[in-house]
Amino acid sequence: MEAEASFMSRGHPNNFVSSVGISLSKYQALRSGRLMKLLVSLSRHRCILFCTISFFLAMIVLSRMQLYFASHEYATHRELLVETFQLHDESTGEKALHPSKPFFVMEDESSGKILLSLDDKELGHPLNRLADLRSPREEGRETVFFFHVPKAHGKIIKNILTNCFSLRRAEKIEDPESLAYIGGVLNVDTQSRKGLVQARSANLIESGLVDVIDTSYFFEGLLLFKPSHRARIFTILRHPVHQAEQLFHAQKKIVSFEEFLTSDNYHDNWLVRSLTNDKSGEVTEDHLSIAKGILARKFIVGISEYLEESLKRLKTYFGWQEKDDGCLEYFLDEYHTVEKENEQSAFKRGGDYWKLVTQTNHYDMELYFYALELFTKQGSTMFKRPYVDKDGVPIDFIQVKKERLERERLQREEAIKRYRNELIAKLNGTSTNHAGGGE
Repeated sequence: MEAEASFMSRGHPNNFVSSVGISLSKYQALRSGRLMKLLVSLSRHRCILFCTISFFLAMIVLSRMQLYFASHEYATHRELLVETFQLHDESTGEKALHPSKPFFVMEDESSGKILLSLDDKELGHPLNRLADLRSPREEGRETVFFFHVPKAHGKIIKNILTNCFSLRRAEKIEDPESLAYIGGVLNVDTQSRKGLVQARSANLIESGLVDVIDTSYFFEGLLLFKPSHRARIFTILRHPVHQAEQLFHAQKKIVSFEEFLTSDNYHDNWLVRSLTNDKSGEVTEDHLSIAKGILARKFIVGISEYLEESLKRLKTYFGWQEKDDGCLEYFLDEYHTVEKENEQSAFKRGGDYWKLVTQTNHYDMELYFYALELFTKQGSTMFKRPYVDKDGVPIDFIQVKKERLERERLQREEAIKRYRNELIAKLNGTSTNHAGGGE
């Protein structure tokens, strides 16, 4: 008993907890009068003590809850893309076909055969295989990814990458596929889903055989990468109307343009569908919002109408060096020749074909205009470029705003004038009828 009292009087950390459980008979065994008085005083006010402890415990629990909900809200916003694609069919409890299924299942377009099925619990969401646009470069742990938009001067871009910057890329040049370089290009297919699956099985990225992956399959291309070896991505976009026109001219079947837009050879809102990996479902504002987020966070955005400026930015961003002076100018001269030919377009702005494409590709049009904004902002914030128009003339935004307000004022006045004239015409017609009735 004395040993116990001595042990407690030395101020052991368990002193208080132990003493609370001691009966009053054991208090008498305590030799320290001061400690006994203190414990008796505490026992008298244990109700107050209990309330105080309860209050502090409640505050701790409340703060933990607030922290949880705050972190949950942050995680929800940060992982918006993940949350959006973890939908389930309420009737069956299984994953919904839209948009979860396309994220985790790859199918052959012609046969419908499943080429690769991904476990949704796989470490890292596919988008995490893309480095953020402004994140620091990790040498040796990143590979350039060129998301190739069809009919957006992709052939010229690929020639520039290979011939001007000496970058190794993969493309099937001849049968059979091989790990041989033909004209500086690895003879491996990256322009079909099947080819990308095979390239993934062969660990093409880890092999170090290529410096750039270029493909028109966004998510299937992403699957070549890993969270430990990410893609740093860029694209060159083109106005959806001009793109649709070139796709129409490239088709082999002779059909009308209206028939082409509704055929299996054409996919409406192709860009939004590609970025959200929803190839066949209905496209909504949610898809557009997600596509904008991906484009803004992950992509260096180039515009085909501003190809020369786009290439300058890519050189700066990736640190590419031109192998031979004049190489870029040579291919850009080819680009200007093609652009002149395209100026003879039958798709006049505001014409029937133009309206048809913009209506069919409403969300791609919205995304393209957003991409133009990103192109301007990236130029200013990342490449110290002034805001310029298509001719390279600096934009006076104050003057632009004045002109816009003036146009709106004139439109309002015109609308008021038109309404006033219609009202006067109606009144004159009414008075004429009354006069005729009176005679």
